[in-house]
Amino acid sequence: LPSTTMAAPPDLPIDFTPDQTDTMWNDKTWLSAFPLNASTCLDYFAWSPFYDRRCNNERARAQRLSLDVLVSETGIEYSLLHAHEPRLYILEKRHRDSPTHTRTLAAYYILDGNVYQAPTLYSLLSARVLHSLHHLRDAFSAVHPHATLAPDGRPAWAPPPAGA
Repeated sequence: LPSTTMAAPPDLPIDFTPDQTDTMWNDKTWLSAFPLNASTCLDYFAWSPFYDRRCNNERARAQRLSLDVLVSETGIEYSLLHAHEPRLYILEKRHRDSPTHTRTLAAYYILDGNVYQAPTLYSLLSARVLHSLHHLRDAFSAVHPHATLAPDGRPAWAPPPAGA
């Protein structure tokens, strides 16, 4: 199977997660050799460019340990959040601060064998706001030529000429 490089260069903090929401990855060879299910989706994800080889999952894999040991470790780990087999798997990259506290760093999903990074809530909301502002600007641009001031200084509406 092909080897991939880690997601973050070594000089960046370990909890750095680059924005790769425009990237889609799959490995047809892996999918033809192994079934994709809740038990194997993290193994499949480990071949993707989204996977950071410095994570605790990788150390557990190298030592052939169960992923249950990750609860006692601190650092970056990946876990399966939800599986809607056989098509959808939602994974989480998180930083474990203690056995009971984690911080979500990124979310990924595997849909029909294709791996994607999920957009952040901030990027979704900012895109929606920018889209809305674009339409508001167009509306104000269309109305602006017809807005006037009445002699008493109040705003007034000058309708467009007939036939325009």
